[in-house]
Amino acid sequence: MLNNPKKHALSISRRLIIHIILYLCGKENEIKSYDAVLDEKYGAIGTPKRDSFRKEAYAYYMGQVIREARREEKITQTELGKRIGANKSYISRIENGLIDPTIST
Repeated sequence: MLNNPKKHALSISRRLIIHIILYLCGKENEIKSYDAVLDEKYGAIGTPKRDSFRKEAYAYYMGQVIREARREEKITQTELGKRIGANKSYISRIENGLIDPTIST
């Protein structure tokens, strides 16, 4: 478990921003494909390091989508948790990209 969830989520966010900048400029101010940048940093698609980054980025993105939807509805994390049968801590971890939300069938 991470000691500082907000710092971890911010770290993921910063990495995404850095990758976008690298994508636009490249190291030698040449335009590179985004896949090439990710390949260089995290390895080819299907490698464990690339899959791990993809999962972290997806969890962060989904957390931001959920946070924005919750705020648009003007409800707290506690209220959302009550509505779905979870606690505030679980909602917070999702919104900070620390865990992927699960969907029960």
